[in-house]
Amino acid sequence: MKSWRVGLTRLELTAWTIIAPEITICWAMRQWVGARLLAEKYQDNGWTKTHGYFLQMGGFMLYRNDVMQGVLSPESLEGLTREGKIKVPAIMEEEIQDRSKGDAISKMLVIVQTMWFVAQCITRPAQGLATTELELITLGFAVLNGFMYFSGGTSHSTYAGLSAGVADPR
Repeated sequence: MKSWRVGLTRLELTAWTIIAPEITICWAMRQWVGARLLAEKYQDNGWTKTHGYFLQMGGFMLYRNDVMQGVLSPESLEGLTREGKIKVPAIMEEEIQDRSKGDAISKMLVIVQTMWFVAQCITRPAQGLATTELELITLGFAVLNGFMYFSGGTSHSTYAGLSAGVADPR
């Protein structure tokens, strides 16, 4: 996908999150359920929820003779494995985690900053200070964001892709 399309997709997701954050929560829950189902379906191949998330987010690329054919989706993985054209990608969960572009320092900074804001919102009324509507709305977003982050949704990590070869039909 071209970089401008990726940017446009991210902008669209950001807009939807601002307009209707509950949609983002439902989307994250749908991904969580999908990852669990994929992990159960391919558990004989050593798959976990991480593999399921990775597949759903387009982490596996289809190649034939070193030429990219497209992105492997859950539906295409099922169809191609059933037809015997490819095998279920065999990759360790640690290899997928190693490709994560989210580092511990940035995640910790976000968590500390959010916890500081929540603590401020709690202590202001205790000190007799007013809490503005903007702070309350931001607190609501922080709670929703924390729910999405800690529920295991994929919105907090991005991964580099892996290849899954397509058998030559000859």
